[in-house]
Amino acid sequence: MNITLSAVLLEAAQLEPESAFWHQFLGGSIARTQTHHFLRVDGFPAIVIQLAPGHLPPQWPDGRSQQ
Repeated sequence: MNITLSAVLLEAAQLEPESAFWHQFLGGSIARTQTHHFLRVDGFPAIVIQLAPGHLPPQWPDGRSQQ
């Protein structure tokens, strides 16, 4: 069985700032819906940012895990 990673999904409280960061870092283009931004690099989805209202970024190394 072959496994192929096609995208990484990230959750964010705000879509625009998160997708803008990754777009600046990786380039490519962004396709937007109300709940998801799809960053495509060379035509393939690289990162999917999913709207997660109430999402709190992790506080490393301490803090409450959201996994």
